[in-house]
Amino acid sequence: MSINHSVKLLCIALICTTSPSLIARINRNSRRSLVIMLNPAGDVRHPGRKIGDSFERGITLQCADAVKQALEKENLPATVLISHLPGDIIYDMHIASLANRLDVDLFISLHFYYTQNTRPNVYLYQFSYGDDFAKLTEDLAFYTYDQAHRFNADITTSYIQLFKSALDIQKYHHLFAVSSPHKLPFKPLIGITAPSIGFEAGLKQKNNWYNYIEPLTQAVKAIIQYK
Repeated sequence: MSINHSVKLLCIALICTTSPSLIARINRNSRRSLVIMLNPAGDVRHPGRKIGDSFERGITLQCADAVKQALEKENLPATVLISHLPGDIIYDMHIASLANRLDVDLFISLHFYYTQNTRPNVYLYQFSYGDDFAKLTEDLAFYTYDQAHRFNADITTSYIQLFKSALDIQKYHHLFAVSSPHKLPFKPLIGITAPSIGFEAGLKQKNNWYNYIEPLTQAVKAIIQYK
């Protein structure tokens, strides 16, 4: 990464003095080599799509917390953070700014939608304006936030293929179908320099998010072990 581990720790210490939500999510004493941020869709003002008698926001928060706990039980060389707390209000670029200041190694944004399909579709997104072949200059100052994705585009492509492969195995075929990764300007990933993946899955019933805990855990684990 662009800064070493000790500088990362300093960044966290500085942010924690002004961010109560982050204090609740980071245990600096147990911080490890890799930092993974899970970003559940929605906030207090934007509950997201309706799924049964619930909203996307509440479901993604539960899922993010469950995946975080599952990854921690794996005793992997990584620290898993959740981008915000249930009561937080998210302003434009707040999450991207936080992820960049912490210099996270992987960012995953979680999203759910209602579907009537018994075997729902899972979509994976990589941020792109279709400028993948444009040449980068060495001076970062010339790039705006909406071009941040380009710095780790190749790594993101590798990671998202690993992610898809971990999801698209026989064991999970009865639960969902995984589409090929899509490259598009997926708004939750804008402005983030780290390799970033958007995950969007269908739910026929609101509690079906449980079906995605193990697959998501294994997909993130595959990236950690690869790195």
